[in-house]
Amino acid sequence: MGKIQEMLDFVNSSPPDIAKIALEYLSIEDQRTIFDAFMELRNQRQLTSEEKSAMNVVASEVLADARKTLAEFQAEHGLDPAHGVHIEPPLPPLIINDALKLGEEIKAEMEAKQDDDTPTDLGDTGHQNGDGPNGGDNNAGDLNGPDDDHKEGEIIEGEHAH
Repeated sequence: MGKIQEMLDFVNSSPPDIAKIALEYLSIEDQRTIFDAFMELRNQRQLTSEEKSAMNVVASEVLADARKTLAEFQAEHGLDPAHGVHIEPPLPPLIINDALKLGEEIKAEMEAKQDDDTPTDLGDTGHQNGDGPNGGDNNAGDLNGPDDDHKEGEIIEGEHAH
């Protein structure tokens, strides 16, 4: 059940499209084994929506054109050679380990692309408008900020002591 558990974990931690590609790359025998694992799991607890979606992929017992599915997914999400991403679509069927690696590779490229597409927040890029590391005055070490009338390191006694 180890490899099957890995596949279930992958299914639950991946976008459904990526899980679908990895599952489609498996042999009919492996797909059937995973389907049986879903059935067994369904008897124990409610399946997650990701698991239900993955179960539908392996339920058909028709070896889909996984390379075509992958190519369409890559083109749709800008993860193809035209966009500088080189995932070489392997020939199906893959063993579970290799299908998982392919899925993880697609997922990593997808996350990297999303990071590239997200504009950086102001303030994340260093010195914006002040002389401190976050764009403001750097008062580290000052006891009460820039308008402090005490010397740094001076011992303060009485009601203003920190």
